[in-house]
Amino acid sequence: MLLLTFKTFGLASIIGLSAVVLGYIPGRLLATSTPKAKGIIFLLLLLTLVLPRYMLYYAWSLLLDPTTQLGRFLGNDISVARFVFSFTSSAVLVMWYWPVAALLIAQGWKNIDSDVWDSARLEVGVWGRFTNVTLPLLARPMLLAFGVCFVLSMSEFTTFHLAVVNTIGTELGVLYDLSGSEGVLARAAWPVSITAVIAAVILSMASRKWVSPEIKTSGVEFASQKRHWPVFIALIIFSLVAPVLLLITHVRDLKPFGRFMALHFDGLGVSFKIAACAAILSHIIAYGALAVRGRRVSVIVNATIFLAMFLPASLIAVSIVKMFGGSELTAGLRQEWFIVSIGHACRFSGVALIILLLTCGSHQRHLSEMAALDGVSRFKTWLYVHLPCTWRLLTGSFLLIVMFSVTEVSATMILLPAGFTNFAQRLLNQMHYARDQQVIASCLILTSSFVLLGGVAALLFKGVRFGWNASGNGCGGDANAGR
Repeated sequence: MLLLTFKTFGLASIIGLSAVVLGYIPGRLLATSTPKAKGIIFLLLLLTLVLPRYMLYYAWSLLLDPTTQLGRFLGNDISVARFVFSFTSSAVLVMWYWPVAALLIAQGWKNIDSDVWDSARLEVGVWGRFTNVTLPLLARPMLLAFGVCFVLSMSEFTTFHLAVVNTIGTELGVLYDLSGSEGVLARAAWPVSITAVIAAVILSMASRKWVSPEIKTSGVEFASQKRHWPVFIALIIFSLVAPVLLLITHVRDLKPFGRFMALHFDGLGVSFKIAACAAILSHIIAYGALAVRGRRVSVIVNATIFLAMFLPASLIAVSIVKMFGGSELTAGLRQEWFIVSIGHACRFSGVALIILLLTCGSHQRHLSEMAALDGVSRFKTWLYVHLPCTWRLLTGSFLLIVMFSVTEVSATMILLPAGFTNFAQRLLNQMHYARDQQVIASCLILTSSFVLLGGVAALLFKGVRFGWNASGNGCGGDANAGR
């Protein structure tokens, strides 16, 4: 287990560092470009993130199929094949995590005062500004981005599982099935648990600074960044366009597209019910965390939510099974799909909290204080004051969590009761059984649906002022929307 721990730490470090390096330029573009360009960048980042990692790996693995020349070559040398599969799975994770790093780095760019940047521009050259100004000011958000990608990579199951790469995440994914013991799983997860606790506390403390102050310095904004756009476009091509084109070019039979609903209608129905309930529960948890008063208590609550997001999904799932297992009142609940929604809500409430923290600011607090002075209850304040200027945010984040939940596999495998089918679990099984045309059809239909939903979410977020939007006021809408 010690050797596996070192191997996992090494892979996660490479993935995290690579994601930060690749995410630097997109993060700068997102934070310092014109408002129109920011909308395009955010849409492309969102589309890259909503596609499941195991689907992207499957698309690239089509090049390694035994029927291809490369696949036949790898079949003759097992050691080379293992390296190629390990490299491909790690590269896919880097291509998925760099948008995460870009979003966190963009938050750091927001805090750079334009006056400081203009002064540095007059005194030093490009390299001097990068080493003496940019790196010191972005050190914390870049380290935070590395930590988030590092911990999430350590918990990765499906991508490494498909690539037959042994990590702590893959071992935990099957350990519970073999042992049936929650204690064995918890003891085996200690390396991930320790790093997850550290990352959750750091993210919780850092996220307190995301709430916009009343007096803001003007952020850095560049009218033209011609040198950086080709890098961003190349990343999008490798991360999003190329995998989709690989799937399209490997279509050999159109019949699986016609049979898609017949095969997956029941599984999709259960998956979307689970996802919708998970999204609602996630936002309830996130709003509850925002309502907490007191700095220390707020840090603890937020860190707990982020910890559930960082821990391996299998560990969260068995904890829920253990918690409900000792209560006779929840016997019926354990046999319903709703228990999967609870597990997904634990996993994705951190996403909802991050979105809310990036859009909550002094304006929202000011409106709450004014409503409290008038004797308005908290619920009515939310319904009549905040909801009109945050409905776009809530709808967009709801769609985002639904997309994450529909493709969640690790927690679903443990929590889904017998007798229920699930789209993501069935898709993963088809990948194992090498039913290529059925898998390709499912992946392309899923991609088309997610592109549509992601576009709708991006349009909804277009009216939201995020923390990395230097011109934003932090209220999730127009400054006068609640008045």
